[in-house]
Amino acid sequence: MLSAVEEAFAHVDMMTAIDEAFAHVDMMTAVDDAMAHIDMLSAVDEAFAHVDMMTAIDDAMAHVEMLSAIDDAFDFINKKSESESSTKMTAVTASCGALLAIGAGFVIKNKFNAVQKKD
Repeated sequence: MLSAVEEAFAHVDMMTAIDEAFAHVDMMTAVDDAMAHIDMLSAVDEAFAHVDMMTAIDDAMAHVEMLSAIDDAFDFINKKSESESSTKMTAVTASCGALLAIGAGFVIKNKFNAVQKKD
């Protein structure tokens, strides 16, 4: 009978070892699930990084479009000024020269009058 009890205890010890092995398997399964969750979170982080990159690309394209619009505006101004005749510029230059000459004449006249009054 003592032998049967010892066999029973050996059987209990073996069952305990099997239970511990299954507990270890359950723990490893939980670790695997945790790693899968971490992989998913890494994928989410990569997706957000991609979204940030796409936003930066959109901002750059908006900047390029603005620069293109400025270039178009300067081209329009250059074409507009080229298409007008140069006589307008000649007239403006001549008018400015005439006004400068008149102003210089007044200065010379005032200097001449000041010298005459001294004498």
